[in-house]
Amino acid sequence: MTSLYDPGRLALALMDLEEELRHWCAAASSGLLDALFEYQQGQEKVYQAQWRANLARDQAERDRDDVRQEQEFVAQLLNRTRDAVRTAEWTSKEVDQAQYEAGEALRYCRDELSKALEWLKRAEERLDRAVKWLAQAEANLSAAMRHLSSAESALRN
Repeated sequence: MTSLYDPGRLALALMDLEEELRHWCAAASSGLLDALFEYQQGQEKVYQAQWRANLARDQAERDRDDVRQEQEFVAQLLNRTRDAVRTAEWTSKEVDQAQYEAGEALRYCRDELSKALEWLKRAEERLDRAVKWLAQAEANLSAAMRHLSSAESALRN
């Protein structure tokens, strides 16, 4: 029977153990390399995530500033719009007043025109009578002149 402490067996056991240790060392090295690779990959992902987060934060700050500027611009536009509405309302009232006054002036002018047309009609009628009267007077003058001429002729003879 061979003893446990047999150098041949011990050498074989040590060789087996050495082989197994090499296998475990190789596996441990491979695992360590895999773990290191995964760690580096994780670090890279963390770095990229932080970089994207910083970009997003910077963009959010720019967007917030843009929103503030747009809100200020909209507030200014609202103020100008309110001013424009007040001006338009005032202008509308002024136009209404001017339109009312123009209507009153138009009614007055139409009334005056109507009176003037009536006066013109009466004046034309008077003119027609005067023209007829003048024609009659001229005819009477002509007849009187003929009578005068005839009387003068009779006196000379």
